[in-house]
Amino acid sequence: MASGQGWYVFGVTGSDVTVPAGLDATPLAAAVEGLAAASIQAIVSRVAVDDLVGELPQDPTWLVPRVEAHDRVLIDIAALLPVVPFRFGVVHSSEERLVASLADRADRLKAALAQVGGCQEWTVVVEAGDGAAPSEAPPAAGPGRSYLLARHAALSARERVERAVAGIRQSCDAWEVPTALLPASPDDAERLACLVRRDRADDVRTQLESVAAGDVHVTVRGPLPPYHFVGHDMR
Repeated sequence: MASGQGWYVFGVTGSDVTVPAGLDATPLAAAVEGLAAASIQAIVSRVAVDDLVGELPQDPTWLVPRVEAHDRVLIDIAALLPVVPFRFGVVHSSEERLVASLADRADRLKAALAQVGGCQEWTVVVEAGDGAAPSEAPPAAGPGRSYLLARHAALSARERVERAVAGIRQSCDAWEVPTALLPASPDDAERLACLVRRDRADDVRTQLESVAAGDVHVTVRGPLPPYHFVGHDMR
């Protein structure tokens, strides 16, 4: 039996803007469009509902490219328009159900859109550079002393990174840039999300990259969808 058509939702934006053409949602969907409802506009794709339920979403080879497509669409939109991003996997079985869901949450969605309107999220990555590598123990040192020296150097590097993160957050407070501390990356770098006004993005990015010096490296990545500044229940 053929799958029924549903409406996949990437997020919402203002009803007065045009969703960019040519957004690449493959293999998640063939095309992306806007659907106006309740004074907001959902960013949607028409999909086969059966493709997003059952066992397929549990298979990483199926899931990962579609999650990447979801993020790719939102990243491209966030570079141009205010957007409230939804998490991967929001699909409605009909246009009527989608419109009803948006209408029920219209006030919250419009408030979230107003909060991030005119802003972009950037991720600041702070990590110890090569100069923070542990010092080698003297040749005569035993394994116990080698471990203690390495442990001391690692703790010192961690302290330097933590001080740099604290300095960045303090600077962001002075610039009136909201921040959110993120989980450390797999390589143990500290990460911080910053909500930056579009018209200040280049200036703030330059300042953020210059906050830390010495053997602490700061990298700023973005712009990204403002996942960390619209609440945790946008599904």
